[in-house]
Amino acid sequence: MTVKPWETEKMSIINETAEQENQFTWREPTAVLAAVAIVDTTIYHGTGFAGLALLVCVLPLLFFFGVTKPMQSGQTILFGGLALLVSLKLIWCGNEAAFLLGLGIIFLFAALQAGVPLYFGKLRPFATNWFVASPLNLRDYYRCLRQQRSIGQVFTTTRIAAVFVPLALLGVFGTIFVFANPDLQEKIEIYWNAFVDWIGNFSDWIPAAGQMLLWVAVIWVMLGALRPRNQLTLDIFRDMWYSEPDNASETESSEESAAFPALQKKTMLYYAYFNSFISLILLFGIYLFFEFAKNLSRDFPAGFNYSQHMHNGAAFLTLALALSTVVLCTVFQGKTLLDPRIQTLRRLAMVWIALNFLLALAVYNRLYIYIDLNGLSRLRIYGILGSTAVVLGIIMVMRMVLLSKGLRWLLYRYTWSVLAIIFITFIFPFDGYISHHNVSRVMKGDILPAIFLFPPYTDESEHYLASLPLLECEDEIIREGARALFAQYYSSMQSGGTDWGYQWTAFQWSERILKNKLESRKEELQAYLDNVYLREEAIKSFRQHTNRWI
Repeated sequence: MTVKPWETEKMSIINETAEQENQFTWREPTAVLAAVAIVDTTIYHGTGFAGLALLVCVLPLLFFFGVTKPMQSGQTILFGGLALLVSLKLIWCGNEAAFLLGLGIIFLFAALQAGVPLYFGKLRPFATNWFVASPLNLRDYYRCLRQQRSIGQVFTTTRIAAVFVPLALLGVFGTIFVFANPDLQEKIEIYWNAFVDWIGNFSDWIPAAGQMLLWVAVIWVMLGALRPRNQLTLDIFRDMWYSEPDNASETESSEESAAFPALQKKTMLYYAYFNSFISLILLFGIYLFFEFAKNLSRDFPAGFNYSQHMHNGAAFLTLALALSTVVLCTVFQGKTLLDPRIQTLRRLAMVWIALNFLLALAVYNRLYIYIDLNGLSRLRIYGILGSTAVVLGIIMVMRMVLLSKGLRWLLYRYTWSVLAIIFITFIFPFDGYISHHNVSRVMKGDILPAIFLFPPYTDESEHYLASLPLLECEDEIIREGARALFAQYYSSMQSGGTDWGYQWTAFQWSERILKNKLESRKEELQAYLDNVYLREEAIKSFRQHTNRWI
C-alpha cells in the first residue's frame, strides 16, 4: 500500500505537535501547587476583597511562570498591567463586579500564555479544552514518574496490588471478627474514640470536604490552561488513553521477560494472591486461638450477653466463611489456573481452608453453647442449617481448587447441595424435634427452655404431640398452663370442622393422633374445658412464668 506524500506530511505534523504538547518543565506542577495554595488562602479562608486582590495579582504571574514557553510581548505587559489595576481597585474599594472583571483578565492572560490568539473563535475551544486536556496532562506526569526507574519499580500495578489487596482483605475479615465479639468491639470502640479525640486536636490542619473539592477544581483548571491540546491531538490521545504504559514500563517488561521467560503466562496478581493467603492464614490463626481459648472454657463473666455473643457472633462468623468461598472462587479462575506457580497458591489455599473448617467448628460451638443455655428454637435450627450450607460451599470450593475446575462446575454442584438443604428444612419435622428437646429439659427441672414452649409460629399438632409430657410436669404453673393450652386446642379442634366439601381432604395424621390422646386424657382437661375464664387465667400465668427467662 502506497502512502501519499501529503498523508506522510500530515502524520509528521501530528507527531511533532503531540511531542511538543507532551513536554513540560518542573515549573508547571510547581505553578499548579502554588495556585492551589493561593486559592485556598484567598477564597476558602479569605474574608474580604484584599485576598481576592492578591489572587488577581498572583495568578497571571503563575501562568507566566508555569508555561513551557511564556509569551514575552506587549500583550503580556498589557494584560498584566490590567490585572494589577484590578487588584488595586479591589484593595481600594472592592466589589463583586471588579473581581469578575479580574477573572476575565486572568482568563485572557492564560490564553495568551498558552499561545491562543485572542479571538472569540479561538477562545471558545480553549475554554472547553481545559476539561479534556487536564487528564492527558496528568497522564504525562504519571509517565514522567514511570520514567524515573526507582519510582517506576515501586508503583507498578503488580506491586500496588500485592500490598493493597491483602490489606483490604485483612480489613474486611478483621472487621467481621470484631463484630462477632461484642466485648472486643467495645474495647476497640474505646481505643477508636480515643484516637478520634487525638485527631481532633489537629482538626484545624485536616482539610474539609469542600476545601478538597476546591483543590481538585483548581488543579483541573490550571492543568488544562497551562498546557492545552489542539483538537487533532485530543482525538488521538482519546484513543490512546487506555493503551499500555510508555517506554519505562515496556523496558521494565522486556527486562523481566529476559529474566523470566515464562512471564507472559503468569498472572500479574500472583503476589497479591500469595500475600493475601499468608496474611489471612496469620489472621485466622490468631483469631481462632482467641476464639477457642475464650469459648471452650465457657468461663463467662456475670452479665455476659449470650444473645449478642453467641447468636449474632455466629452469624458474623458464618458471613466470614461465606466470604472465604468468594475469595477462593475469585482467585482460582481465569489466568491463575494457567500460572506455573499455582501449586504454591493451592498449598496456601488448603491451609486457609483448613482454618476455615476450624472457624466452622467455632460457629457450631457458639450455637451449641446458646442452645445448651436456654433451649432450641426454629431460628437456631436455621442457623445450623445455614452454617452447614456454607461449609458445604467450602468443601465444594476445595474440590474446585484441587481439580482445577471452573465456576460453572462449582455453581452446578453447589446449587444442588443448597436445594437438598432446603428440601430437608421443609420435610424434616423440626418443630416436633424442637419441642421434644425443650420439653425434655423442662421435665428434668431445667426451666430456661420454657420460653420456647408453645410458640405461636409452630405447626400446632406436631408441637402439641411433643409437648404432652408437660401435662405431668412438676412445676405447677407450667403443668396447669399446659393443660389450659391443650384444652384450648382441643376445643378448637372440636369446633373447627365445616359441612362444606369432602371432609377426608382435611385429614391430618398428626391431628388424629393428638385428638385421640387428648380424648383419652380428657378428665385432666375438663376443668379448663368447662371454664373459659379459668383457662385464660392459667394461660396468662403460664406466659408470665416462662417469659421471665428471656
